[in-house]
Amino acid sequence: MSAIVERVDKNHSMFRMRYILIQWRDFVAERKCHVRSLITAVEKTLWQNAFTSIRLFAKNETRNNLIEKRIAKLFSFYSNFQTQAAFSNWKTQLLQKVMRQVQNTNGEIMRIEKEQTKLLKHVYSRQEEQLVQHKKWTFRHDCFTAWKNEISISKALRIKTEYQREWNQERQKKLAVQKWLSRMRKTKKYAQNIEKAQVSYSRKLVGGVLRAWKQYNNGQRQFCVSLTNLANKVDLVYLKRAFQMIREQQDSQNNRVLFNKFKSCQFLSNTVQTTYSIRLKQSFSQVRSSLQEGRRQKLAARAISKYWLTRKLKETIQSWKEGAQLKSTQLFNNQEGVVAVETFELRKELLALKTLCLQEGISRDKIERILLSVQERNLGLCMRTISRLLCNGNPEIKVMPHCFDRWRQWVKLRKTYAYWLRYTSNFSNHRKLTMAKAFTQWKSQAPILKGQLKTIRKTDLDYISVLNDEKMGDLAQRFETSGVAVDQLTIERDFLLQKYLGAQKLAFSSVKAQNDRAKSKTLSKWLSQNQRAEKSQLEDALRQNLMKISQLKDRVLLMEARNQHVADQNEDLRQGALDGIEMAKNVDELTREREILTIDIADKAVTIRRLLEDNSILSDQLVRAQDAAHQLIHLTQRRLQPRNL
Repeated sequence: MSAIVERVDKNHSMFRMRYILIQWRDFVAERKCHVRSLITAVEKTLWQNAFTSIRLFAKNETRNNLIEKRIAKLFSFYSNFQTQAAFSNWKTQLLQKVMRQVQNTNGEIMRIEKEQTKLLKHVYSRQEEQLVQHKKWTFRHDCFTAWKNEISISKALRIKTEYQREWNQERQKKLAVQKWLSRMRKTKKYAQNIEKAQVSYSRKLVGGVLRAWKQYNNGQRQFCVSLTNLANKVDLVYLKRAFQMIREQQDSQNNRVLFNKFKSCQFLSNTVQTTYSIRLKQSFSQVRSSLQEGRRQKLAARAISKYWLTRKLKETIQSWKEGAQLKSTQLFNNQEGVVAVETFELRKELLALKTLCLQEGISRDKIERILLSVQERNLGLCMRTISRLLCNGNPEIKVMPHCFDRWRQWVKLRKTYAYWLRYTSNFSNHRKLTMAKAFTQWKSQAPILKGQLKTIRKTDLDYISVLNDEKMGDLAQRFETSGVAVDQLTIERDFLLQKYLGAQKLAFSSVKAQNDRAKSKTLSKWLSQNQRAEKSQLEDALRQNLMKISQLKDRVLLMEARNQHVADQNEDLRQGALDGIEMAKNVDELTREREILTIDIADKAVTIRRLLEDNSILSDQLVRAQDAAHQLIHLTQRRLQPRNL
């Protein structure tokens, strides 16, 4: 193509305009290719981003499912282990309690056998009756309290499970809505940024093209005006010279001077033509260089804009990835992490404490005030831990202060629980309780008896001793009968203990079955809810992809409309170029007519010069003829004079 263009005569206007149109057609084709490549690149990036997001979401969901399965297994293993440990501890404690009770009863029997000779009969019978009544009452009270505690625990578990299920549903709904809103905002912002960049780039490009075309038209217009002015000036000079030559031919006889002037005019016309051609070539070379420079500038601007657009896209994608990763980690920590487990345990404890306080008769306002004070204290502790975390320089142990605080609180709670459990176990043992009461009564009764003995007479003491002897006989008889009663009571105690153990086993089995049913129900509901959530998330992803496809279709239609607009502009420019070609043709015709007129003027000047020469010759001949005629007349007059005489 370059060889063909070099072989073309660049001085001819048609070839020049053809060269300009070819260049313009190549520019338009290159522009269309660039727009198509940009559209394909944008579509490819959008599809890749959509597929990567779907793939990442699927990976995260599978990983979350695996983690949840492991957590469920660990929770079941931990619950089984805890129940086994609690059952074994309870069994060992119960055996130890039974052994202690047996040992205590044996020691009590031995002590009673040793002290039966010393104590009175009515004291022994009263103590025996009190022991039997207290044992019956404590046994009934223990059964009733155990059954009541089991009912309250089952009710609290049911309330907690329902509350946890509702809370999980609300939290998942809120998280889904937040995810949807954040994703919609990001996609809208990304689409708006891309549209703004495309619009600004197209505006700049169209403005640059129009400015270049305007500058080119202004240059051509100025060049045509300068050429017309030069041609008018040359025509005026030619006319002035021609009329001056005619006037000088008429006025003077110096033909050599006129001829020299004519030659000088011809030389001037030749120089003007040469300068005109030289300047024309220079102007076309300047136009060509300006077009090449404009093309280089356009390519540079296009490369710069493409570089900045790619860089901006990379930065936005990187920031979006970092934000998504941060949000996913936050969501994981809030839903399945340590924080979620701690909040669940704390909520359970708080609900249990609230119900216990309400059962104790504490008002709700007081409970809320206490909770607000505790929350403020916890916020202060949280700020302290945050400050400690910020001051901590080692990045591997960022959560150690929080762990130490939690461990310290757990140790304190364990000590308090152990103290109150020991206190309740001692209080529930009737033998220890009666022994403590008897010891305090015996300890406080000795000084009273001393004071009473000082005031009693000897005769009264003798009477009391006789009564005591009678009572000791009665006690001996009662002791014989009480041995049979003790054996019967031991048999009844063993029977009741077996029934008590059976009732406890049945209660534990019923609680375990109820817990298993509740776990299975919660697990099935949780799985169904997860399936619904996954289905809704997949539907949201599909809806987003369809929206993206519709947006891409709208963008393609917009680009087609823009291409049509650019094609219309190209058609207008082509029509302007054709008008320029017609104008160039008219200018060429005018130049040819001017050349023909100059040649005609030169021919007419030659003919006028010849006519002037012929006129001068004829005038000389006329003068000579007139002189000859005068001479002939004079001669004839001279010849006729003598005849007349």
